Amino acid sequence: MVRAQLGFPHLLRGSGKKGVGLGEDFAIRIGRGTVQFSAAHFLVFGPDSAEAIHGHDFTVEVVVAGNLREPGWVMDFLVLHRLIREVVEPFDHKLLLPAKNSWLRVEILEHDVIRASLEKWTWQFPAANCVLLPLCNVTAELLARHIGANLKDRIEAQFPESVERLAVEVFETPHYSAQWIYSRQDGESRC
Repeated sequence: MVRAQLGFPHLLRGSGKKGVGLGEDFAIRIGRGTVQFSAAHFLVFGPDSAEAIHGHDFTVEVVVAGNLREPGWVMDFLVLHRLIREVVEPFDHKLLLPAKNSWLRVEILEHDVIRASLEKWTWQFPAANCVLLPLCNVTAELLARHIGANLKDRIEAQFPESVERLAVEVFETPHYSAQWIYSRQDGESRC
């Protein structure tokens, strides 16, 4: 879990900014089990090497650290939960395909069919059942980054200058997960 493995002190360390009181930083967390989606994927290892298509019941945990805003919160839990759901909802009950894999050729054919092919393998799927992601592979790490970057953009669009740090952890199983951690850099645009 983001909280257990990163811990709030690690996520907040070195921010250089303090909240309302002396020595204070603030973060909120949407815990595992709150945001879930089921999806299939496969990893591509080479020009003719891929694992079998398989699925997971993914869960997502998020920690957002930032300055306190009126009425005394980093942001509303319900708003954060809604924004996370908006990011992951399109993945639910879909096949996640990497659109930027140099070995996997992905084509949209007539009749709303997607063909994915390696040198010796070819698959065809209904386009409505697929999501093409701008990733080189659909790993838990890259999925966490994709979810996190999209979530950060949505938060910043609604609440400018609100995210100092953001951690997204994607669980493929209860025991296997990957994290993406964002920290605003000094001089980074807040727009």
